[in-house]
Amino acid sequence: MWPKKLAIAILAIHANPLAALGSRDTGGMSVCIRELAAELGARGHRVDIYTARPAGAAGPEMGLAPGVRLVTVGEGDASVPKAELAGQAASLARAVARQAAAEGMVYDLVHSHYWLSGLVGALLAREWRLPHLVSFHTLAAVKNRLACGEDEPPARLAAEAFLARHCQRLLASTCTERQELIDSCGASPERIALVPWGVDRRRFCLGDQGEARRQLGLPGAGRLLLFVGRPAPIKGLERLLAACRELALPAPSCLLVIGGDEPAASGPPLSPGLPVLRLGGKDHRQLPLYYQAADLVILPSCWESFGLAALEALSCGTPVLATPVGAMPDLLHPGRNGLLLGDTSPAGLAQAIRRLLDRIGRGHFPRPQVRSSVAGSSWSQVADRLLAEYAGLLLPPAALPPPGRMEAGQGVAWR
Repeated sequence: MWPKKLAIAILAIHANPLAALGSRDTGGMSVCIRELAAELGARGHRVDIYTARPAGAAGPEMGLAPGVRLVTVGEGDASVPKAELAGQAASLARAVARQAAAEGMVYDLVHSHYWLSGLVGALLAREWRLPHLVSFHTLAAVKNRLACGEDEPPARLAAEAFLARHCQRLLASTCTERQELIDSCGASPERIALVPWGVDRRRFCLGDQGEARRQLGLPGAGRLLLFVGRPAPIKGLERLLAACRELALPAPSCLLVIGGDEPAASGPPLSPGLPVLRLGGKDHRQLPLYYQAADLVILPSCWESFGLAALEALSCGTPVLATPVGAMPDLLHPGRNGLLLGDTSPAGLAQAIRRLLDRIGRGHFPRPQVRSSVAGSSWSQVADRLLAEYAGLLLPPAALPPPGRMEAGQGVAWR
C-alpha cells in the first residue's frame, strides 16, 4: 500500500486528452493519460493535467474524475502548430507555475508526455526541485529513419536527447522503445523503466458480434475488417487500402476506417476490392462495439510506440493482424490471438488477411481465448508499476541528481 497520497503534475501540452480520438494529435497517448490519471485519482492521489490546447467550450479547468483536473494554460490557441509550442515552453512553464502558486498547489513530481511537454516539465522540475519523468510515446530519430511522412525538425532531436540525459526517469512502454532511447537518444539504461500500457477490461470486453453489428447499423453477414488509428502515414492506412484492392470477399464485406477529423458516410469500392466506410474519429466509449463487431482488426503501422488499439481489440476477443512493431511481438501469438506480418507489401498483407480470415472461419481464435491472452493488462496493474517508479524517485531534495541546463539555441530558458 502506498504510504502517502501524492500530488502529481502531468503535462500534456500539445494534445488535450479530451480531444476527439483519431484526430491528428490525439491517439493512444491521450487514452493512457486519462486512464492512468483516473486510476491514480481513484486511489486518493491528486492529479492535475496541464495542457495548452482547449477542448471545445470547456473552461480553463475541468474535473475529469475524482481527484483529477484538466487545466488549460497559456493562450490555449488550438490553431498554433504544435512545433511552435517549443518556442513557448518558457512562457507555458511560467503559466503552469503561476496557476499552481495561485492555488497553493505543491506537487511531489512532474510527469511529462511527449517532447514538447518534456521541455516545459524540465523547467518546472528545476524551479520546483522535483523529480521529472518523461514518456516520449514517439521519437524523432525513429520517425526520420523510417521516412514515414515529413522529417522531424532538428530542435526535436536535440530536445529528446537533452531530456533523455537529464530527466530523472524515462518510461518506455516496450523493450524496443527502451533500446531506441539508448541508441537514438543516448539514454543511460539505468534511467529507463519499462511500464507497458494497459486497457480497461471492463469496457473492452467480450460481446455478441451480431448484436454489436445490429447496434451499429452494420450488415449481419459478410466479413468486417477494422482499422483504428490516426490519419498519419506512419499508421500504414494507404498500405492497407492497397491490399484491399486485391481482396475479393463476399458481399456485404467491407473495411471500416476509424480515425481522422472528418467522417465520410462511405467510400467507393476499390476497383476491384472492398467497399470502405470512413467513419472519422469516434468517442473512445464507442470503440468496444466496433471491435466486437469486427472479424479482424488490421494495424499495418510502419512503427508504433506501443499499439493501444491492438490491446483493446484483443481484450474484446477480436484477432489482430499487425506489423511486428511496438508491442506487437509481445502481444500477438500466432495460433492464439492473431498474426504478425512477415511480408508487409500490399500483396503480402492481402494474402495474410485471406489466410487469417480462413482460419477464423474454421473456428480458430475463439474469442474467450483471444481475450485471455491479455489478462494481465488492466490499468490497475499498470498503475501499480507506475507508482513503484514514482516511489523510487521520491527522495529528499538533496539526493536528487543536479538539474541539467538547456543549451543555447534550443529556445528554452527559465527567466
